[in-house]
Amino acid sequence: MASEKARPHKGLQQKHLHSRISYLYQAATYLSGITGKAQTCESNSDNEKQLVNNHGEAAGMSEAVSEQSLPIPPFTQEEGTPALGEHSMLETQSAALPRQLLTHLRAISLKGQIRLSPNMKHSICKRCDLLLVPGNSATTYMENKSRGGKKPWADVLIITCNACGTAKRYPVGSKRQLRKEKRSIQAKAGTVYTSAAA
Repeated sequence: MASEKARPHKGLQQKHLHSRISYLYQAATYLSGITGKAQTCESNSDNEKQLVNNHGEAAGMSEAVSEQSLPIPPFTQEEGTPALGEHSMLETQSAALPRQLLTHLRAISLKGQIRLSPNMKHSICKRCDLLLVPGNSATTYMENKSRGGKKPWADVLIITCNACGTAKRYPVGSKRQLRKEKRSIQAKAGTVYTSAAA
């Protein structure tokens, strides 16, 4: 029995927390995609109605006649996706649900001392826990503050959250710095090498 207790665990420790984090991230991504689709569908239908109204007023027709004269193309429903009315209902009911799921994800990773993958960490806003989707909830652009932008290793990717305005900066062209333990090992090896050479 003592030999069984002394054996190290094989595989991933705290597997249940890793699977919980993965599930929460996937659910938040899915729900933010639904609300994004609902917003685009509603904006398209509003634009079409405005075009119909503008066309009717220009021709001197009433709104009822103009709506009948220009048919609005129906929303094509794919298999497994909710209809347009259900989209707007989902958007109003669950607008804050992806943010709540990501807050819960962050709490689990901090409490369980689990390091998130860089891609997952880069896609969540640090301040407001919003899922950063370029073009939808975040804006991305490249910046190079070197003189005239001549140094390609000085490129920095900036992701700005549209909700709170927090900017994340990631160097693109430069190599990533080693961890402190590895730097100290290299520094010790370098000092030993230089002292032996002298």
